[in-house]
Amino acid sequence: MAQSLEPVLGNVDLTVPSWLQPLDDFIQAADGCRSLNELLTSGTLEKGRKLKISAAENYFEPVAMVAFTRFSFLMRRVFFRLMHNDLNTILDGLRELEARGVTTLDCRSAQFSADEPVARLRLICQSWKVMFHAEYSSGSPLRMLVDLRNVMDAALARTSKNATSRPAKPAARAKAAAASAQFAPASSDAPEFEVNSVPAWDEESSATSQNSDDEDKG
Repeated sequence: MAQSLEPVLGNVDLTVPSWLQPLDDFIQAADGCRSLNELLTSGTLEKGRKLKISAAENYFEPVAMVAFTRFSFLMRRVFFRLMHNDLNTILDGLRELEARGVTTLDCRSAQFSADEPVARLRLICQSWKVMFHAEYSSGSPLRMLVDLRNVMDAALARTSKNATSRPAKPAARAKAAAASAQFAPASSDAPEFEVNSVPAWDEESSATSQNSDDEDKG
């Protein structure tokens, strides 16, 4: 990071003062989080921001600017990794619920309806990868994502015993298939999300455009 900022800050003495050392603890704590909810409730982001504010004029010391830039980069990488993991977990769970004959979920706790179609929730999750390209924070959209995962986890737990004891009724399976057909996007063999260190929005958009061009030529 110091090398990247050298054109702006010059040669930086990387002897880290004691008041900056908690940043490494915050990064390690974030790396240990297994879900977005765990990251947001751990207070790690807020601790980093408070340390930055408390630095006052010391923030503009070259070593501090390098340390905080590194912290922001690594925290953003953790954030997107956990966000993608949560979205993938939700999508996998929704598919499992459909296989068990579940067609709607009570998602009022996640600011959706009491009878939200499972297939529509899948479509919403797919659209969120674009919406969450914005600056990360612990605001309302992320709370919705966290709450939706809680709803999905609870539904899986409720239906797990029934799913293992008896198969879904044919009528329920047909209803689930019809709901999926109504809300599902165009089919693809590719996974709905790739979990990368850095989001590959541009690459996915380019691939989609290329596929459309190939279909038109065909």
